Amino acid sequence: MNMNKKINLYLLMICSFCLLNTSKIFALEMHHPPLIRGMGMRTCQDILDQMKFERNQQLNSEDLQWVLGFITAYNYIKNNDPLRGIPPADISQKVINYCKIERQKTLMDVSIYLIAR
Repeated sequence: MNMNKKINLYLLMICSFCLLNTSKIFALEMHHPPLIRGMGMRTCQDILDQMKFERNQQLNSEDLQWVLGFITAYNYIKNNDPLRGIPPADISQKVINYCKIERQKTLMDVSIYLIAR
């Protein structure tokens, strides 16, 4: 096999690999839109399982900070604070209560729910 054919074969293999992996990413993004990253994509079930495993009755600080950051971004963009006066501990409890009912939802879903109420 000459050198050009080898190079073409390698390029074809690399492109095929890239397309395969890209299709998996696109499938994932169709299920979870790419506009939310990180902790916001954690499900309520994951959060409750972690609380049970850690024998903790409170939302962990990373999850609470994500929710508070989401709410802060909303407040900044909309110049509105629908949760004004509600302390973080109460917001944390609201997240836990929502998660107990809607286990398949994400932390983003909970945050949107809190803002919309």
